[in-house]
Amino acid sequence: EGISNSMLEALAMGIPTICTDCPIGGARMYIENGVNGFLVPVDDREALTEAMCRIASDEALADRMSRNAVKVREHYSVESIRSDNLCISSEFPWQAPLTSNSRCLHN
Repeated sequence: EGISNSMLEALAMGIPTICTDCPIGGARMYIENGVNGFLVPVDDREALTEAMCRIASDEALADRMSRNAVKVREHYSVESIRSDNLCISSEFPWQAPLTSNSRCLHN
């Protein structure tokens, strides 16, 4: 799959996450390598082992990644997604105008 639900759930729970950096780029959309998780090349067992060992052996790194990982909840909150969808749908003439408290990325 392009975007893993279990990856998003782990990030939202603050779990430092390790994902393969697939060519389709799903994980790359959410994980900033070394900031809120690790991206490892596909089929690179050595990189995967190194990433797991780094998180397991460096408590400060794991804590920092955990604090950064939960930020996915803010960025992809229900309110954020709702607002973005309103902005997109407002571009259609049959859609009612946005309310004054709505925010649009392109405004």
